[in-house]
Amino acid sequence: MDKSKSLPVSGAAEGPSCFLIFFYKHLLAQKIILSELNWISESIISTAIPSRYVSM
Repeated sequence: MDKSKSLPVSGAAEGPSCFLIFFYKHLLAQKIILSELNWISESIISTAIPSRYVSM
């Protein structure tokens, strides 16, 4: 009886840790994507604004 009771507990302990690792990887991926988008938008702005001033 005791062994069967301890098994779900260990499974429950593994569950959140796996979820946290997945969540951390997901956040890390989002952070990388956001930094890439930020860099792309900055490069677009830096190239678009001077051309606007030149056309004026």
